[in-house]
Amino acid sequence: MSIWWIISGLDWISGKINQYMYQREAEKLQEECRNLKIRYQREVEKLQEECRNLEIRLSHREEILNDERREKKTFISKFEEERKEKEKALTRLSSIAGDKLRVNNPGIADLSDENRPNKLGEKFSELYDNEWTEAYESLEDVGVDEEEIIKKLLDILKEVYTCCQHYAKAQRHRLIQVISLPSRSDEQSQDAATPEKVMSKVVDLQKQTVSIALSDVKNTIITTRSEFADTEVKQKYTVRCMQLC
Repeated sequence: MSIWWIISGLDWISGKINQYMYQREAEKLQEECRNLKIRYQREVEKLQEECRNLEIRLSHREEILNDERREKKTFISKFEEERKEKEKALTRLSSIAGDKLRVNNPGIADLSDENRPNKLGEKFSELYDNEWTEAYESLEDVGVDEEEIIKKLLDILKEVYTCCQHYAKAQRHRLIQVISLPSRSDEQSQDAATPEKVMSKVVDLQKQTVSIALSDVKNTIITTRSEFADTEVKQKYTVRCMQLC
């Protein structure tokens, strides 16, 4: 009986010892778990702090980048404005220079103008080959000698040229007065310095409307100088001279 109690006592003691050891192990594991939680929490807090710092730095860099983008956009906008202004200025300068060069300067030719100097030279050659030759032959047929024929035809050309120059100058003067001094009457009009741009536009207008003006010039010259049109071929020659002059 006593042995059984001894064995029971030993079992109880062993159980207590095991319970104590398990408890100690559990407490140790709990302590390690708490330490791990603390370390984890600290690591998490550290990472969160680093994330916040990174976010602050990223936000700061984004602000700098946005400022640089705005500055770049402003610079590009100003550059485009200055480029457009430069192009406008160059266009105006080119236009002014072109107008200045073209006025009273036959050496500067507008290639779109069918009556530019070299084209007029060709047309005068055609005048000699066609109308002049026909008029020459018709006068020769009625017994006029060669020298007289040449003089007559030259006088027609010279007279027509003088008249056309006079009419063109008068027309140009009136147009300039109407444009530059619209408030003045013809009696008050006086010659004034004309901007090259205005003069160039007036000359261009005269060139574009020459076919309209030609009818009036033709009637005036033929009426005042009937001997220029006393035959069909002379009239044809005279009208062609008018067209070229």
